[in-house]
Amino acid sequence: MGSGPGTGGRGGGGGGAGGLATLPFLEQEMAAAAEEAPPEEAAAPEEAPTPAEAPPEEAAAPEEAPTPAEAPPEEAAAPEEVPPEVAAAAEAVPADPYAMDFVSELGGSTGAVLVRDPATGKLYVRKTGDSADHLREEAYADDLYRAMGVDVPISHVYETAKGPVKLGEFLQGTALGKLTGEARANAEAQVRKNFVADALLGNWDVIGLASDNILVTPAGQVMRIDNGGSLRYRAMGLKKAASSWTGSVGEINSMRDPVKTSGRVFGKLTDAEVKQQIGGILKQSDKILAAAPKELRPVLSERLADLAKRAASM
Repeated sequence: MGSGPGTGGRGGGGGGAGGLATLPFLEQEMAAAAEEAPPEEAAAPEEAPTPAEAPPEEAAAPEEAPTPAEAPPEEAAAPEEVPPEVAAAAEAVPADPYAMDFVSELGGSTGAVLVRDPATGKLYVRKTGDSADHLREEAYADDLYRAMGVDVPISHVYETAKGPVKLGEFLQGTALGKLTGEARANAEAQVRKNFVADALLGNWDVIGLASDNILVTPAGQVMRIDNGGSLRYRAMGLKKAASSWTGSVGEINSMRDPVKTSGRVFGKLTDAEVKQQIGGILKQSDKILAAAPKELRPVLSERLADLAKRAASM
C-alpha cells in the first residue's frame, strides 16, 4: 500500500510541460541516484575478502615449520647407545660390591681382594685403589676393549659413598708367562690379533712385566685381565705425560720394539697384518666412541684418524 502514492506522485510530475516543470523529477532522480550510490560504494568491500583471505594463507606458512621443529630430536639422537657388550657386563655382576664375603688379599696398586658372593658362591676381584680416577680409567679401558670385541673379564664400577669400587669376575687360568712351548706360541698368536686395539688405547703394560696381565683360561680363551696402564694412566697409577697421550698412535711402532716386553710378543707382526687390523678397528669407530666417556672422545677420534693415515702409508 505504501508504493501506490509514491508511484502516483511521480506520474503527476511527468504530466507538466516545459523544462522547469521537470526539475522536481530531476531532483528526485538525482536524489534517488545519490541514495543508491552508497550501496554501490558499499559493494566494494565485497571484494575485500580477497585480501582479507590472505592472512589464512600466511597463517598456513607455519604448517611448514614442523620441518625445522623436528631438528631437536635428531640432535638428541646424537649420543649413541651404549654398546650391548658394555651393558651386558654391568648387568652380570652383583648389585652391591660390599655384600661379599672376604676370601683373601691379592695385592697390587689397586688394593685388589678376592671376595665371594654369598648368594651364588661366585668369586670376584674387588678393587678400590689409591686413585679413584685411575680405577675409573681402567674400567673405561675394559669397556672400550669390549666394544672392540676383545676379551676382558666381566666387571663393573660402582660409584659409592666411599668412592668408586670395581668388581670383576675371578677367572681360573694360567698366566702367559707360565706357558711354554706350543701353548705359549698359540697364546701369543691370539694376543697379536688385537694388537691395534692395545695400541689405540695406549695399553703399554698389556703383557705385564712378568707376562702376567694375559690369562689363558682352561678353555683356551685369552683374556686381558689388568688394563690399568691404558689411556691416560700408567700401570702403577701415575698419569702419563701430556706428550705421551695424544692424537698420535706412536704405539703402532713403539709397542713392536723387541727391546720392550710388549715387543717380544707384537714384534712379529708385519705392516700388512697391522694394516689389516687397523681396517677392522676403523669399521667400529662409532661403537668405540659410544663406549668412551665424553672427555676421552676427542683424543680417541684423533687417534682413530691417525690410524687411518698410518694404514694409508703402509
